[in-house]
Amino acid sequence: MVIIYNVTITRNAILNIVGSCSRFANFEIKLEEWKEVFGILIGALEGAEIHILSAIPLEHDFDKENSMRISDELSYIDTISKSINKNEIVGWFSSRYLGNNKDKIEIKNEDYKFHKKFKNIFPNSIFLLFNQLRIEYILKKVMVSDQIFGFNMFDVKDSELIEISWKCHDDALLIRVLIDELMLRVAELLPRYNLKENYKDLIKKNWSNLLMQFENFKTFCINKNNKGDLQITKLMKSSQSMDLKNLCKSIKKDIDQRLDMLELVEFKEKELANDLKNELIDLCIRVDDLQSSLEDYL
Repeated sequence: MVIIYNVTITRNAILNIVGSCSRFANFEIKLEEWKEVFGILIGALEGAEIHILSAIPLEHDFDKENSMRISDELSYIDTISKSINKNEIVGWFSSRYLGNNKDKIEIKNEDYKFHKKFKNIFPNSIFLLFNQLRIEYILKKVMVSDQIFGFNMFDVKDSELIEISWKCHDDALLIRVLIDELMLRVAELLPRYNLKENYKDLIKKNWSNLLMQFENFKTFCINKNNKGDLQITKLMKSSQSMDLKNLCKSIKKDIDQRLDMLELVEFKEKELANDLKNELIDLCIRVDDLQSSLEDYL
């Protein structure tokens, strides 16, 4: 086993952790219904350094006190490790909301026990605990990591639990802005339940609404019974075409955001996420085709 002295983490890994954890714990959900998300840290080990490059959420509400669940989960993680190309599993992460002190990052006894078992398979690994309630929203000159990003990192060495210092090469203020934006959007763009139904219904509604407005616009353009001031008619046509263009732009922006959000789903949802991505891309193509058709009436 290598003694870890230095840990670096990428912006992408931080956002994966924040986004996947916030999906099941945000202010659209009652605090008592928040779920703790569990996942693995992917990266590279170079001597005494760990480089965390990404994070994969596995499930929510994982019970580390259940020996059978732990055994199954570790076997599952070991299987995943064999499918990872180039990089390796360098640790695990979990969100943490405990009892009356939900705004604290508290280590449970089962974290300690689980990490020791985890290290039997992945000896050079650490763990990260995240709680967005720890984030200080007024930035100060001197702040510790959990106040800025909402997490701390830990390891167990010689049966002793220690906190690990770490660094990220990206600008801290930029990451915080991205974290804040992500936590604001995740409840709407990545619902915790009924993901498939939610996305399919949204795609259907967006396309139906756009198609209806386009048909109304075409009817207006080809209606030879339009009478009245020619200038007003031109203004109305211009206004309606602009509304259609803005709607297309809005739908495509929403598609881009949802494609990004689908990267945060749990590992078992990856196949579903890929199907939904294809449907979103198909919607984007249809929107582009409609925009091209719109030009024929201008």
